[in-house]
Amino acid sequence: MAEIPGYMYIIIGAGVAIASVAISYLKLMVFILAGVVMVIVGIYKMSIAKNERQQKPHHAIQHTVAPPPTDHRVSNLIKYCPRCNTSSNINNYYCPRCGTQLISHRR
Repeated sequence: MAEIPGYMYIIIGAGVAIASVAISYLKLMVFILAGVVMVIVGIYKMSIAKNERQQKPHHAIQHTVAPPPTDHRVSNLIKYCPRCNTSSNINNYYCPRCGTQLISHRR
């Protein structure tokens, strides 16, 4: 199940709070408070997501890649990415991981 982004909490919370005020301020106080809480949660989630993006730049993430196979029959059917060393199908022209143009290696 996908995580709900922070801005959706803000939009829905603001909508609930504003609609509750417009309908009946006193009768729907619980919904007004629920909307305000959702807005606060949305702001919190957005600030947490921003901090995580700042702490982990994409280029700093280490990927582990299996070494190329030693069987010569199999290696004729596989291309390797010169940038990240990911193996790929012989029919692919670009790396499925990083998008670099693939080079065929025949052994």
